Amino acid sequence: MELKLKPISRAGIAEAIPKAEVYRYLNEPGEAESICRDILSEQADHQTALRLLGLAITDQFTGEVSDRYLEAERLFRGLISEYERVYHLGILQERKAKAQLCAGRPPHTVYPIFEEAMGLFDAAEKIRPPNNDESILRWNRCVRLLQSRPACGHQRLPQRTFQSGLRHTGEARDGSQFGAADDRPAVGCHYFSYLETGRAVCAREDESDEAASGLKQATTETQEVSADC
Repeated sequence: MELKLKPISRAGIAEAIPKAEVYRYLNEPGEAESICRDILSEQADHQTALRLLGLAITDQFTGEVSDRYLEAERLFRGLISEYERVYHLGILQERKAKAQLCAGRPPHTVYPIFEEAMGLFDAAEKIRPPNNDESILRWNRCVRLLQSRPACGHQRLPQRTFQSGLRHTGEARDGSQFGAADDRPAVGCHYFSYLETGRAVCAREDESDEAASGLKQATTETQEVSADC
């Protein structure tokens, strides 16, 4: 049998996208990556496929030199929306830092990567659409993580980034209020689980709270650890 890829139809892209999202929710980023590559082979500038492929690649980060940081960065830089581009570049740096912590890198060596992620989230916050607080959610997660790990050296963070502390969702930097509801999926379910073997598994960080709930329910046999990596 000839090992040759088959093209998908452009008409089938709309139904392929949800399948890629479902595979990410099921913690099968390789399957999601394959679907996104099929879509991009038919429509190279498809924005959702570019975003999902970049995220699927970050889902596979292990903190080792084999991680495809540059490929994910290239994909995120291909996003047309300035906000989406800056926000997802921040996600890239945050996941890079967490993966390196998972791999056992000294926390103080990972601190500059967190600082870069927070700088991007700060920039994304300034240009975010109304009622979209996902950049604040990611900023606050980084703050809490660094506060819980003094060895990361967060005391050296400049005042403009860390010492300003936690941000409030629904509130602009100038204090004006946005709506409390956010109809966009928000990142926020990265956690550690310990399987019966005792091996730490870094569970993937979805963009959907609903997906997070389903993933946690599917892993009830594991013990969740409150600290992210």
